[in-house]
Amino acid sequence: MVGPRGGLERRVTLAKQHFKNFPVVGLDCGQILDLDPLGGEQRSRCTIIGLAKLGLRVIGPTARDMFYGMKMFVRWADEAKVKLISANIVSTDKEEPIFPIWDTIKIKDKVLAITSMAEMRMGIKMDQPSGWKLLAPDSALKNIISTKPQIADICILLTDISEADLRRLLKDQNCFDLVFTSSRQVFTGNPFNIGNAIVYHPEPDGRALDAMVLPLSNLNPHSARTIFENIKIETPSDSATARWLGECLGRTP
Repeated sequence: MVGPRGGLERRVTLAKQHFKNFPVVGLDCGQILDLDPLGGEQRSRCTIIGLAKLGLRVIGPTARDMFYGMKMFVRWADEAKVKLISANIVSTDKEEPIFPIWDTIKIKDKVLAITSMAEMRMGIKMDQPSGWKLLAPDSALKNIISTKPQIADICILLTDISEADLRRLLKDQNCFDLVFTSSRQVFTGNPFNIGNAIVYHPEPDGRALDAMVLPLSNLNPHSARTIFENIKIETPSDSATARWLGECLGRTP
């Protein structure tokens, strides 16, 4: 998002062109951090805050997002006023969810219910700090279903789970209307169906403005249209965002 293309400030330019007549609800499937040992921590903070200025409301964190420590990630989200939700990041001792399982967002008379579930990579050892761990998605799905808000016009899952595992998990359930996954193991073109849910795979690494437009008169994902535009070098930077980003990153004029 703040890489060599100037993704954030160019993304704002495209967002102003495409979203000026829409209420924007920004959702992130996780893996949002920059893990570069040279400046990655500050760039990660600026990315979260910058995306919040653009409309980011909810992040579904993954194990990767705890790279700089859970306290640091929570601090950045709080600073940006972004909600963190997860059904399977749980406490080590009691296996209780650390974050809320669901968040609801009301737009006029419509209610969006959003949850998230992170991939648990079997057979891969992760050096996780004490205090938290990942619950298996099968168990997390049971918690999601049992705590689903009673009043919701559309239910959304944010995840980084692969297409194959999503097909296994969701084939026999009708809990979700819309699923966004950031997994790189997705091989079917956008969008596609699993059971009753429509699955959408956003462009990775912030390389594009990638959005789904749902009419408030009918929050059915089948009636949605998508907006997709690659962020290019020639895309003009939003000057106000570029100034803010420079200050956030500590760049000298």
